[in-house]
Amino acid sequence: MKKFIYIFIILLLANCKNPKVTENLVVQKTEKDSTNQSKQKYNKTEIIYKKQDTLIKTSEPFIINNIKCYWKLTFIVYEGNEYGEGILELKNKNKTLLNNSRNLSSNDSYYQHNFSNFHFESFTIDSKEDLNFDGFKDFKIFDKEPSGSAGMFYWAYIFNPKKKVFELNKELSGYELEVNKVEKTLSSYAKNGFGYNVNSIIHFDKIGKIKYTELIEREIIDTTNFVKTTYKKLINNKVVKTKNRNYEI
Repeated sequence: MKKFIYIFIILLLANCKNPKVTENLVVQKTEKDSTNQSKQKYNKTEIIYKKQDTLIKTSEPFIINNIKCYWKLTFIVYEGNEYGEGILELKNKNKTLLNNSRNLSSNDSYYQHNFSNFHFESFTIDSKEDLNFDGFKDFKIFDKEPSGSAGMFYWAYIFNPKKKVFELNKELSGYELEVNKVEKTLSSYAKNGFGYNVNSIIHFDKIGKIKYTELIEREIIDTTNFVKTTYKKLINNKVVKTKNRNYEI
């Protein structure tokens, strides 16, 4: 009789524990399924951009600042889009002397932003110039994105003779860059609509160092038919002289 009682107690305890195990399993399975469903839903809504192709073209070797180098243009295009990421590099063997990233197209009116019609020889002729009058050739590279009604924008890459690389110089970059070899100046001109424009003139010494910068702002005051002109002279980026002048138009 005692044996039957012991067996009954054991079975009762076993039946009491099993639902808990089953319950835990169900809960764990539900949590796991919920996580999988969440991941699956995320994967469906996530936009994945697939690289369609990477195109590369290089120029013939040429010499600049006594360095033999060549251009390498890489165009990464994405599926269903004629625009992509462009990387223009000036190379000397495995060393990169200049790196310029830009938006490229397979069919753009600007040849400098058109991979198919990019002409390295014309680009080099149009872009190389001694911008800071230190005796070394530099590059001014046109960028379509900031260009527009303000003018054509150029990034200035200045040659570093110690490192033998071309370094981006934002201070010398600007709109409508123009070099005056006689006065040793680098000028930029930008406009904002009909009534406002600014002219920057950077003066250099004989070794390519900036002596001072002149800024001239012109603004048309519609209510008075006057032009407000503000002149500033800067040395080491500090204003040392200011002059205002208004005249009737």
